[in-house]
Amino acid sequence: MHTQFEYDRPASKTELFELLDGFGEGAALYAGGTDLLVQIRALTRKPARLIDIKAIPDFQGIHEEDSWLVVGSTCSFHEIENSPCVQKWAKPLAEAASQVGSVQIRLKGTLGGNVQTASPAGDGLCALWGLEAELELLSGSGSRRLPVSSFVKGPGRTDLRPGEVISRFFIPKRDWSYSTFFKVGRRNALAIAVVSGILALEEKEDGSIGAVRICMGAVGPTPLRLREAEDYLLGKKVDSRVASEVSAIVQKGVQPISDVRAGKEYRAYISGIRVKRQLLAYATGKGI
Repeated sequence: MHTQFEYDRPASKTELFELLDGFGEGAALYAGGTDLLVQIRALTRKPARLIDIKAIPDFQGIHEEDSWLVVGSTCSFHEIENSPCVQKWAKPLAEAASQVGSVQIRLKGTLGGNVQTASPAGDGLCALWGLEAELELLSGSGSRRLPVSSFVKGPGRTDLRPGEVISRFFIPKRDWSYSTFFKVGRRNALAIAVVSGILALEEKEDGSIGAVRICMGAVGPTPLRLREAEDYLLGKKVDSRVASEVSAIVQKGVQPISDVRAGKEYRAYISGIRVKRQLLAYATGKGI
């Protein structure tokens, strides 16, 4: 038997919060639906009301604000992948978006849904976490803003309060010398990450590293910043020895589990290897 529900498509946040006040926990928000509709078909969620938020302007679009790149929560991965602003200021997010599921999924799936699902293997979530992004939460009584890394608490667990909706993401605009997203799966396409991650480097005039971000996904209950590896890189020039040292630190620093996709030993090993490869790609690009 299929779940029976009513459908609404509010045109403004005012209409949305009136609906949420009226239906409370009986309502489910719909944007891309790539996770929600699967849950409804599996009868693990049985909403009485489906509220489509795609028409609300406050949740749409990609633009720049002073020192921030702002991405609406209902932006699809296709929009994000092809946005010149994202490609310029948040290249790992654009690359992560390009590796989410199939073309059909990227056309439907949204960044807000990816973050709210709170999967440790979420490609968009990993990129946002590593780039120190923040998100805005709206409710009928106001708004609040907090780091993505504070919002996601564990697999499927967030700090979303009753009546709140993710409206926008704020990514610090930074002109990284080198930045990338990488992913290891059990197949070349349509893969859930066995390991994913971002590496972003800012190079000083003398060629040493002045700022760095290393973040790994699918190696812990949430994405994981490898701060010990970051600290090791600061002030150093990247060569094969430094890359090998960072690889060893990463392997020891991740906290993976074994599951149907991979064992924890393999996840730890390949995490270090992939970070090493990206560091060597950066160094090779400089002619080192």
